[in-house]
Amino acid sequence: CSTAARILLDIVEKPGYAGDFGLIHRDLHPWNYLISGSEVGAIDFDECVYAPFLCDIAVPLSYLDHRADYEVLKDGFLNGYNAIRPLPENLVNELELFLAARALYIIDWILDWPRLRWNSYGRQKIQSQMEALDRRLPR
Repeated sequence: CSTAARILLDIVEKPGYAGDFGLIHRDLHPWNYLISGSEVGAIDFDECVYAPFLCDIAVPLSYLDHRADYEVLKDGFLNGYNAIRPLPENLVNELELFLAARALYIIDWILDWPRLRWNSYGRQKIQSQMEALDRRLPR
């Protein structure tokens, strides 16, 4: 995990980093949005920060990563995002890195659980995030 974090920081902290930044939700997972008919609304804004838009894009996509239809769902999500706001210019080159960063975030979150981290769910979730991290990091 520390090696992965160093790789990610080396890229994002380079002088002249061209990532698109703005105010983001940073935690837009399936439990933080509500759907009513054709309307969708976000809740739980306690993690809002000024950060790269790719952070916000990586969160919902990370919850779809395990699905066989991931590419179709990813394309649909990105098309919907683009209908509201232009996609970040660095999307193509850096989306995988931000998905890796999300995996690191989830691992860290689980390791902060007082006792739950050692239950089977915690171990399974850490394992799946380590696999996602391995798929996403540059070789």
